[in-house]
Amino acid sequence: MPLPRSNPVPLDPSLRWVVAIDTGGTFTDIVARGPNGQISRVKVPSDGSISATVVSCARGSLRIAPAAGLTLPDGFLDRWMLSAPVSGTGNALLVRTQRGTTVELDDAVELAEGTPLRFMQRQRGGADWIDAPRLGLHIVTATPLSEALAPIELRLSTTRGTNALLEGRGAKVGVLVSDGLTGVVEIGDQTRENLFARVPVRTGALAHAVRAIGERTLASGQAHLRADSAQLHAAADALRAEGCDCIVVSLAHALLNEREAQITEALDTPSMRVIAAAAVAPHARLLTRTETACVHARIAPILSQFVVDATRGSSESFSHAPESFSHAPEPFSHAPESRAFIFTSAGVLQSAATFAARDTLFSGPAGGACAVAGVARRHAIARAVGFDMGGTSSDVTRTCDGSVALRSESRIARATVAAPSVAIDSVAAGGGSICRVRDGAFEVGPESAGSDPGPACYGRGGPLTISDVNLLAGHFAPGFESMSLDRAAAERALNSAIDGHGCTRAAAISAFLDIANARMALAIETLCIRDGVDPRGHSLIAFGGAGGQHACAIATRLGLDRIVFPRFAGFMCAQGVFDAEPARFETTPVLLPLRGIGARLAEIHALTAMRARQALSADGFTDAADGETSVALRLSGQESTIEVDFGDEATLESQFRARFLELFGYAPPARAVEVVSLRTRAIASRVRARAQDAAPEPPAVEDDARLGSTANPRRDPIPRR
Repeated sequence: MPLPRSNPVPLDPSLRWVVAIDTGGTFTDIVARGPNGQISRVKVPSDGSISATVVSCARGSLRIAPAAGLTLPDGFLDRWMLSAPVSGTGNALLVRTQRGTTVELDDAVELAEGTPLRFMQRQRGGADWIDAPRLGLHIVTATPLSEALAPIELRLSTTRGTNALLEGRGAKVGVLVSDGLTGVVEIGDQTRENLFARVPVRTGALAHAVRAIGERTLASGQAHLRADSAQLHAAADALRAEGCDCIVVSLAHALLNEREAQITEALDTPSMRVIAAAAVAPHARLLTRTETACVHARIAPILSQFVVDATRGSSESFSHAPESFSHAPEPFSHAPESRAFIFTSAGVLQSAATFAARDTLFSGPAGGACAVAGVARRHAIARAVGFDMGGTSSDVTRTCDGSVALRSESRIARATVAAPSVAIDSVAAGGGSICRVRDGAFEVGPESAGSDPGPACYGRGGPLTISDVNLLAGHFAPGFESMSLDRAAAERALNSAIDGHGCTRAAAISAFLDIANARMALAIETLCIRDGVDPRGHSLIAFGGAGGQHACAIATRLGLDRIVFPRFAGFMCAQGVFDAEPARFETTPVLLPLRGIGARLAEIHALTAMRARQALSADGFTDAADGETSVALRLSGQESTIEVDFGDEATLESQFRARFLELFGYAPPARAVEVVSLRTRAIASRVRARAQDAAPEPPAVEDDARLGSTANPRRDPIPRR
């Protein structure tokens, strides 16, 4: 189903600030609208540090130029640690005071003009630690850290949950299953990530422990076995003894009765939260329900903590605290004039008090996809591919007629997650992807240098990365860097990587760029082919911190003849979050033949739409309107589904057959069609305040820059619009 165009969402007149924050693995981007209507944009490292360069130095009194043009409130850096190349100090200096761009140190030091500096908080993760989103809030609103923030409408997007899942972090989840199905979580769908590995490595399980209970519901819905209270509590105690932090109850044929909910109610305690898999993901497949619930359970505490860290302490002004099945830190008490929202994988806003962790896995890249759709509409581009190259990975998405498709399922870390999400594909190739030569072969990624230490050119001892290669290849326009870059450090890293491999510097740079470009072009090609379309004929919309450096080479590989470079391309994900609207999705399993469903499907549609409006009303939007509805169909006897727009029986069958032909190149066989599920969306009926600069557009100024692939570069004027 296409992602609908956003309805305008107005700001409450009592709110002074609207701030959208996108927290990635390397940088945190912020787009904000102040009380005067002026738009501000801020980029800070996600590790909670501040970078700068020395303007002048006189025995411990520094004048600095903060990176990315940041304007720091007075006292912002007081008592922070400064990392700088100073001999005899252990490279760690204490900031006594900071007023504007003047920094007074406790030690008398001499630093040359242009020396890169890194200001860090004294105790990472401690009680006084301030997360990057909250640092950005104080910077963009010019509020000292010691003062409370003004009333704010905060919109948060993050990949924290995704990163935790990929890295194996999160809560330890215990699972209760029907007797005889204890292997369902470990076996999964039997997909092997590296089919031809010489030494197979077992993938880490989603669940920490699994226990069976004497429960069985037949396919007809009839209760065959029921566990008594003693059995249930014994199984829960066993999971607790194995160190589980929470429990997922996932039973066979659970959609046919309320047994999971009954068990959850019987076992749930303040010290051990229990959730029903069917409540988290009312999906027809047992494995999908179980995996979705396990993913949700693992990352919910991390996301709850993220929301609390982003909003508490520095301001007592937020009226919503995150709510999850695992006990988050004590909710903050806040004034009612401020509120917080979470941007979901489906490209909409949900209240921070009621968001579901499973809905946030693609929260970050979804903002960029929504912004790409907006760019395509403004430029009247019918078909476009969005290419977002960040520090850790690159995300690609496809727009058609100004809309981005939604997926009902996504796969991440060997798990299938049943939650609406924007159709995005990711590849582990970003500006921070580590470049190396191993056994005579050039490699790029998948490991990333992240924001700390970052690429070698950050001057923090990091490895050779794609950013360093681009710097050495001359792909950074002089004077446009958002932070000071150490070219000499990048040269040393390259020399170290190729030393002893009989490779020239130029050949290594070309090889690393070719590998990265090929990987990213393949991701775009795969996305288009899966949709049954040819990449040619699409325009490429390139954004992200490094998108422009690779766009021409990728377009050449794919045969694309038009590239769009949006203004503020480094803030597109945060821009999409800023422009988003509050909405709610609801899904109802159907599992009935399409033939003869008629009135029954209309009834299911009405009930599903009502639940979506009620969920949105719980977020404070009582004037919710019905949005688009999609229906998942499949041939009888098959597992995969095709989504089409809601309609009557004949319309649904016609759409299904047309889409089947488009995807597979032949007409579907003469078999019965089954309705698997129905999904609808409720939209908040408000008027959106778009992120447009209040001041009139400046006159067009043209910069001269080098464009084109490495093989065919040319210099072209770049109009600033």
